[in-house]
Amino acid sequence: MTRRTLLIKFLFSAAILAILVLQVDKSQLRVMAENIHPTTWVYALVFIFLQLTALSARWMLLMNADAAQPLRFSTSVRITAVSFLANYVFITSLGGIVARIGLTMSHGFTFMKSLAAALIDRGMTLLALLILAALFMPFLHGPFRPELIGASTVFISLTLIGLGIVVLSLIYRNRRAIIFSHRKIAICYKYIRALLTDSQRMAKIIVLSLVGQIFYFGAVYIVMSSLGTDFSFIRFVAVIPIITLIASLPVGYGGWGIREGAFMYGLGLINMPLEAAFMASVQIGILSTIAAMISGIPALIDDETQDALRQWRHKKRQPVHVRG
Repeated sequence: MTRRTLLIKFLFSAAILAILVLQVDKSQLRVMAENIHPTTWVYALVFIFLQLTALSARWMLLMNADAAQPLRFSTSVRITAVSFLANYVFITSLGGIVARIGLTMSHGFTFMKSLAAALIDRGMTLLALLILAALFMPFLHGPFRPELIGASTVFISLTLIGLGIVVLSLIYRNRRAIIFSHRKIAICYKYIRALLTDSQRMAKIIVLSLVGQIFYFGAVYIVMSSLGTDFSFIRFVAVIPIITLIASLPVGYGGWGIREGAFMYGLGLINMPLEAAFMASVQIGILSTIAAMISGIPALIDDETQDALRQWRHKKRQPVHVRG
């Protein structure tokens, strides 16, 4: 990322935060800040670390779909931790993808497989958020409403049907003339096909994706509960997947500004005061950064990770020999 891009992201986030701060009562924010309890942060951090554990297990399953040399869970934890550090400290979620791919390649996996796994990893997070949003969205507007249940069912059904069509296309449609004409594309195709045809592995990956997001929601719920504002739990569950989806957009400086705006709008739908929504978002941003530093920095200075990074950098510097 260039300094100019970094400056633009910083100014973008600063501008949004400034606009949002103008919308809230500063005295209320001050009172909430004074009532922050360290115990609340400890509990919330535990849930964020549990999310990290679930996502590490998911990455291990993704990489071991057709691996001759399986990726160990401890290695997957280090890779995921460094990816977290890149996401929350090194400004952009794209940095997390680059770090994840680079470290995975340094452990003997190909670029195409690492890239495909990283894209599927993000896709599973998106799918989990869509599923959770569709399941609880009917409860957003008060009491039970059958028509909303029906609309939600149609939404999730169409999502799963679309995913199924993509899967069947990759598995059964004859594309050998196109796919196998390029070696790297063929390697990527074989990996995706091996992953998607393993129903037990895919089921575990989807469950871990859902569990990981639920742990994150748990951290947000703990923070919100500590603010002393009454809100409906079921309606909170209805809006938090969409809030998380918007807050994860790779814009701004480490997600700041976008996350606060998403929290204030989404939690406003369940009658949460703007001040409480803003304070909850800021705390989650700080806690996520702390969790990333606690988990990522030790992984980054770990001897095995350092050796892997050196090997990856050495491979990148090697000249490419073209056979004539």
